Amino acid sequence: MGNDRPHLRGFTLIEVLITIGIAGILSSVALPAMFDMIKSSQMSTQANDIHRAFVIARSEALKRGVDVTVCTINTAQNNCSNKSGWENGWIIREVVTVVGVDPIVSIHDALPDNYTIHGTTDDFESNVVFTPSGNTKSSGELIVCYNSKVDSHSRTIAIGRFGKVSIKGSDRKIPTSCF
Repeated sequence: MGNDRPHLRGFTLIEVLITIGIAGILSSVALPAMFDMIKSSQMSTQANDIHRAFVIARSEALKRGVDVTVCTINTAQNNCSNKSGWENGWIIREVVTVVGVDPIVSIHDALPDNYTIHGTTDDFESNVVFTPSGNTKSSGELIVCYNSKVDSHSRTIAIGRFGKVSIKGSDRKIPTSCF
């Protein structure tokens, strides 16, 4: 007389509950780090966008043999504005002395919400000019900031007097200009 009941395979309720508990503990540890990595990646993207604008402007100044400026944009008129912040977008254009419209090289749209960009000197608050030799009129930095209720990040774009553009430092020390 054998056992007529078929042998069932599967997980017991206790095994399932233990597995769910372990998965919950692991995700509670990993999730904050993943969000931090995503924010850091988004910050890098914004900093790389403005870094690329300065590299293009320097290249165009060398290529065209004229001054080229990267400046904050007046979106209503597609021209430079000293009343608008970098986070509202920027424009790369030739600086010509002839009366008329300066040729536009490139336009960048506004940054996403919670991003701001601050110049560390008055010269960099609304524009940076590259000369035909690739130099700038002065040196300085732009600080790209991300501020939210729960988190903040920053990157610093350094522009040297001789036109070298670089992204400096870590995003862990948030400058006071970001707040």
